[in-house]
Order: sequence, then C-alpha cells, then structure tokens
Amino acid sequence: MEKQKGLSLVETIIYVALLGLLMTTVVNLLLTVSSVYVRARVVRNASQQGIGAMERMTRAIQLAYRVDSSQSVLGSSPGDLRIDSIITPTNTATTSRRFLLSGDTLILEEGVTPAVALTNGIRVTNLTFYRIDTGASGPEAVRIEMTIQAGQGNLQTTHTLYGTAMMRGSY
Repeated sequence: MEKQKGLSLVETIIYVALLGLLMTTVVNLLLTVSSVYVRARVVRNASQQGIGAMERMTRAIQLAYRVDSSQSVLGSSPGDLRIDSIITPTNTATTSRRFLLSGDTLILEEGVTPAVALTNGIRVTNLTFYRIDTGASGPEAVRIEMTIQAGQGNLQTTHTLYGTAMMRGSY
C-alpha cells in the first residue's frame, strides 16, 4: 500500500484554526499600538499648546506694570485679564494686552492689532486669573489657572495648568 501525500481534513482544520488565532492576535496587537500612538499624539498636542499659551501669558504679564482691575474679570471663569505693559524689554513704549476666551479658544488682544488665537485644536474649559498684591510698596503678580481638553471619546485628555508671573514693571 502506497502512502498518500498531503494533509488530512483534520490536519487542515487544525492548521487553519491556528492561523486564524495567530492573525487575530497580530491584528489586536496592531490596533492597540495604533490606539496608543493616537492617544500619545493627542496628549502631546494638548500639552504643547497649553504650555505655549501659558508661556505667552506669563511673558506678557512679566512686561506689565499694572493690572486694569476695573476692566478685568478676576477670580472666576471665564477670566478676562487686561494689563498695561511695555511692548518689549528693549521697546519701552506702552501698550495694553487682554487675554480672554472666545468660546473655547484663548485669545490675545494687543493694542489696536487684530486679536490672535493662542490655542488651536484644543478646548480651554477654564481660565481664571488671580491678582496677587504683596502690599503697598511691593510688586504685583498674577496667578493663572487654565484647564484644557483635546481629543474625542475615549481618546480625550484633560490637563490643568497653573502659572504665576511677577509684573516686573510694578516694582
């Protein structure tokens, strides 16, 4: 009797089942890696934009010599900070700057120039400014609290950022 070459039906079914299990594992692994990459990109974008906006506000406050308390909304969200400051450390001409929310976008209005969005693609859900007065002859400072959100669904991330800047022109 000659030996038959090839696979039996049972062997074929076992091989197909093992191949299906292996393919399912590989696809699940690829989906997990893809999801982690997208989430990391959302978190990185939110962090970069939030930190950039916070740094921009901090630098502007450091150039300021006065908070316009009568025009600002302090201690509640959405805050509206109006400061009087010099333009740059080398250009001592004065200007006014205003930080506020328009919807969920952080806006900077400077002098008579058009408003500029400081955030793009993220939502600012909380913006609160606190004026810190250290006494009659002491310098003033501003504390900033900002909460940002980015992404959608289960890929959503939320960060709360805090910053304090001393107004160099106030001392």
